[in-house]
Amino acid sequence: TWNRDGVTVFSPYPTEGLFRVSAGGGPPAPLTKLDLSRRENSHRWPTFLPDGRHFLFVVRSAQSENRAIYVGSLDSDKTTRLMSGTSNVLYASSPSGSSRGFLLFEHDGWLVARPFDARRLELAGEPIPIAPKVKGSDPLAAGTFTVSETGVLAYGSGTTALRQLAWIDRVGKSLGAVGTPGLFIGFALSPDGKRVALDLVNLEPGGREIWLMELAHGVASRL
Repeated sequence: TWNRDGVTVFSPYPTEGLFRVSAGGGPPAPLTKLDLSRRENSHRWPTFLPDGRHFLFVVRSAQSENRAIYVGSLDSDKTTRLMSGTSNVLYASSPSGSSRGFLLFEHDGWLVARPFDARRLELAGEPIPIAPKVKGSDPLAAGTFTVSETGVLAYGSGTTALRQLAWIDRVGKSLGAVGTPGLFIGFALSPDGKRVALDLVNLEPGGREIWLMELAHGVASRL
């Protein structure tokens, strides 16, 4: 995210928290630090608020209760938790020009707006559903939505894409499906060809897990 003063806030990979860098050059400087006691594993998707000093970002953690949307500042290392969630978040200004606008984020497949006071940096109301089916093909990626300074909203709709494992012979002929469709990010066959390890997305805790499937009968179990 880039403010009008030429400061960019970004999340490197692998992440060590958020960093800032000037458009004029120079080395990046750390802004936030992962709290390992809370099993945080990334800070991501920063976006500036209208004042150009404060920014929203998402904290991911191996513990579901510690996954949340935060607000930080260029002027302090203090961060404030706003609410639970794993979605990227944007601020939409009020049409009246007041400090009360809306936070836009994805929740349970819906695009949601929640009233937010950008001056006090506080939530100012309950979430309001705007549009359904904003999940893309990768449930761990950023939601496909954006909003202009004039309040115009654009978003992509669709459902999370399930994938089906199948055997294919050397000439491209399908020899049959294996197991049931799932949210697979990747997979690897065992050396003996009897099992497959699956990199599976679990939407309930919002993380990824490794499962093992016995190819003879297509039954998988969590490793």
